[in-house]
Amino acid sequence: MGKDRRLSVDKGHAGGIVLALLGASGAAVQAGLLISRGKAICLSEGCRIVEGLTLVSPLFINLAGGCFFLATALLAWRALGSKAARRLLGILLLAGIATEGVLFGYQYFVAQAFCHWCLTVLALVVLLNLLAGWRQAGAAAAVFLAVLAAFSVLRFGVAQPAVGGRTLGSGTWGVHRCAAPAKQLYLIFSSTCPHCAEVLRTLESCNSCNLHFKPIDQVDDLALPGVERLASCDPAVNRGLLALLGIE
Repeated sequence: MGKDRRLSVDKGHAGGIVLALLGASGAAVQAGLLISRGKAICLSEGCRIVEGLTLVSPLFINLAGGCFFLATALLAWRALGSKAARRLLGILLLAGIATEGVLFGYQYFVAQAFCHWCLTVLALVVLLNLLAGWRQAGAAAAVFLAVLAAFSVLRFGVAQPAVGGRTLGSGTWGVHRCAAPAKQLYLIFSSTCPHCAEVLRTLESCNSCNLHFKPIDQVDDLALPGVERLASCDPAVNRGLLALLGIE
């Protein structure tokens, strides 16, 4: 019986090492792509939106993720013969699931958009906690659910102080003006959305409106003639406006 349990533990640690190395490899690939071509693998525009919400570069986030997975693989290997390594591994995995809980909660409750690579990392961290044993899995589930519960009772919106701070105008990237505008139109769009691109092409011929372009992510160039670019643009204002209006 003891031999069977030891065999099961060894298989769990071996599986954890393999998963951790896969996670480290994925983070290394993403970091390499960010360095070489400026953007990582992204299966949807949700990745771009989430990247635009971070205060630090996605490169550093992927490097930190790679270090986490490498440390997990090392501790999982050492844990086969060391109680101290097993304890450190459990603490590291709880820290990982707590971090992923914050990131998932922010994407679900605030950004309302999901990064597929982030979800892949979350799945790897969940599996690593499961392979570490039922006690570890139970603690990880409690931490993850506690983080989501905390997010669920908070309300997020666009703060507009009376003086200074962000206003709706600070979300405008540029304005296309005409001589005698009959209307003021405000277009909230994504730079990676093909439908938005079609609308932008249609608006090239508009000569009766002032068009205010309000992206939900970072935009370098609209490739539209006659657009007066403003000094600064905060896409978070436009995302917050959509959230307050209940528009995904």
